[in-house]
Amino acid sequence: MSFHPTMPYGTKEWHRSQRATLPEGPEFQFTAGNRQRFEDFAAHYRPEHRKSAVLHALYLAQEQQGYISGSAARHVADVIGCTTADVEDVVSYYVMFFRNPVGKYVLQVCTTLSCAVAGAERVVEQLEQKLGIKAGETDPTGMFTIQKMECLGACDRAPVMMVNNNDWHESLKPEQAPALVDAIRAHGLKALGGCHLAIEGRPESEWKGKSTTPVQPASFPAYEPVLTKYVFTPHGNTLDHYLKNQQGYEGLRKAVGMTPEGVIDAVKASGLRGRGGAGFPTGLKWQFVDKKSPNPKYIVCNADESEPGTFKDHLLMERNPHLLIEGCLIGCFAIGSNAAYIYIRGEFYHMQHVLEGAIEEARQAGYLGTNILGSGFDCDVYVHRGAGAYEAGEETALLESLEGKR
Repeated sequence: MSFHPTMPYGTKEWHRSQRATLPEGPEFQFTAGNRQRFEDFAAHYRPEHRKSAVLHALYLAQEQQGYISGSAARHVADVIGCTTADVEDVVSYYVMFFRNPVGKYVLQVCTTLSCAVAGAERVVEQLEQKLGIKAGETDPTGMFTIQKMECLGACDRAPVMMVNNNDWHESLKPEQAPALVDAIRAHGLKALGGCHLAIEGRPESEWKGKSTTPVQPASFPAYEPVLTKYVFTPHGNTLDHYLKNQQGYEGLRKAVGMTPEGVIDAVKASGLRGRGGAGFPTGLKWQFVDKKSPNPKYIVCNADESEPGTFKDHLLMERNPHLLIEGCLIGCFAIGSNAAYIYIRGEFYHMQHVLEGAIEEARQAGYLGTNILGSGFDCDVYVHRGAGAYEAGEETALLESLEGKR
């Protein structure tokens, strides 16, 4: 795929440039393993909402083939039960789907705000010199493609490079870029990891699926942190730490012993507000839900955080995921819902695995699933990963995306 090196990624102009017919490509069909992975994910949604799994299906297709061809789009449409035009419409809109063959490793360097100030353009220049190509091009061997990216939401670790929409390398100094290319060429994605574990030659088992956030902040603030109090503590993302240090899931235990109306009244009295720009009262929002309606009700957590330069939610999800999960469960109980969806931006591949690991911990401990804490309350929490659309951070656009639309 040829990425326009001067056209800002994710803009309206970028989207228009992508609306060409998909190349036909070879005949495509999911492997048995990928088909099962898709069906497992699609089970997170009601059968009539199967299209909500289209982004996941496209990620699997791209993982299997390297890009999305016309044949792959038709197969995804058949699997989901929608039209090929529906799938092509989604592919043309989200910037994390490659519409033409790319290198085996797509080196995606954030060049916005914090990364730009920290030397991201020099990182790109070093990659270009090493590979003998320009941003937006693929090297003659078909091994590497260089792509400039908008904000990846890791501004505290700039400059950041993402590879193949998934793995990150953080705090990447320009002079380290050539050695990192050599490491990837020799060891593949095992060469990637935060804090330059690749350059140190550490094995995958030491970093895969683990947080790369520093366990100590550069300096402690003069005030007592509240939300971020446990962000920098070792193993702060585990259920054991949450239970021992934060009275984990005691709020849920108390909530399921109350009436839903009582929970809403307590939240209103607390003055709790949403973390978005509007600061809307949380209890009031929950009160607006029509409890008498027979239609299914859902909690949707907007964790897209797509505004360039923002990364507060990223830090909380990575280092204290059970706090978010417990909040979702309390909200579900209060409004009469049995499912919550945490919508994260597509660039947060690592975050998806952190959250899903925490969800599984909670389920195994009886805080999630059926008859939670013996209360008769059934609820599940799922992670829904976007695919690179800045405007998906706005709530109505996010809901459209969650439903499998553009």
